[in-house]
Amino acid sequence: TNLRMQLENMLGQDITGTIEVGTLPRVTAEQLSAIDLEKDRKMVLRRNPDVQAAENKEDSLFGSGMTGDLLDSMSDAADYGIESAKLQAEMKFRSLYGELMDCRQVLTNAKSSLEVEQLAYQAEELKYNQGTISKNAFLAAADELQTAKEAVLTAENNLFSTYNEYNWAVKHGIFM
Repeated sequence: TNLRMQLENMLGQDITGTIEVGTLPRVTAEQLSAIDLEKDRKMVLRRNPDVQAAENKEDSLFGSGMTGDLLDSMSDAADYGIESAKLQAEMKFRSLYGELMDCRQVLTNAKSSLEVEQLAYQAEELKYNQGTISKNAFLAAADELQTAKEAVLTAENNLFSTYNEYNWAVKHGIFM
């Protein structure tokens, strides 16, 4: 109840302790196929606060009234700062994209493993019902099936988390 009340408080809701937490939504294949890396990269570079701050710093130089060599060297330094901020943001974004694609592959592999474990479990269940294997062998197969189910759930949660980080980066230019 205390944790529910804390969650309600963080969400700005009335504190009743009655909030219910559901399951996470799943990332669909359509959502993943809609990703356009190049378009998203451009959005990130436009919206990244570090890039914006570097660009604002350069803009403020021209409004400062400076002239001559000092303005030129300060402008060069500001240009370097902009390029550095863009490079850092792009590296973070490409790393996040790679992580997202890795999570997708891990989920695909986990689902394949689950299918294999389900077939193995069915075979072990049949053998157990026929009396050709021990209960311990049957329970070991059940454990393997449960482990495969948990691996799929973990992979789905990791994909969800990484997909939301990716969207946050694209929409707001911010990396978590």
